[in-house]
Amino acid sequence: MPREANRGRRGCGRPRAAADIRLLIDVGPRSIAAEKLSTQIAAVIETLGRPNNLAVRVEVDDRWDDLSKDCTEDVVRIVRECLRNVVKHAKASTVSIRIPAVTEDVLLIEITDDGIGYGAGTASHGFGLSLINEKALERGGNYEASVDGSGTTMRVKFVPEFESDWQIARRLLEAQIQASVTDT
Repeated sequence: MPREANRGRRGCGRPRAAADIRLLIDVGPRSIAAEKLSTQIAAVIETLGRPNNLAVRVEVDDRWDDLSKDCTEDVVRIVRECLRNVVKHAKASTVSIRIPAVTEDVLLIEITDDGIGYGAGTASHGFGLSLINEKALERGGNYEASVDGSGTTMRVKFVPEFESDWQIARRLLEAQIQASVTDT
């Protein structure tokens, strides 16, 4: 498609392409998709938090363990991107990740750091924040960032999507089958 034809079309261009590439890289192994949300977030912390000497406190309500696979992947991507921003820009030593049970209609991801503040020392609204915003908007929500003298808080809210009963039963059955195969 000629360059001129791409202008004005939503989702075309380098920022969108970079975000798409980041999503492809972040997908990770398929076995992770069957793990609980808190386990997947722990894996993100292990790869981003520990190597960068971040003390990370995590609170994930069990209610979110029954999110659909796609919704879970979106939550993990948002958490990963927020942690990347903390590591890259904030110069923080501690981070708090909260995904509490607010209501069944709203999933809240709240990430707070003790760094230098949102936007300090950065000149642009990068791909990561665009990715976070896009994921929130796709799910009928939004994101906001606030800064005070002690760091930055990112809040992402959207409508959660849960697995159906048959999807939960299938996932549990597959886990049992996998466990019996590895035991033999």
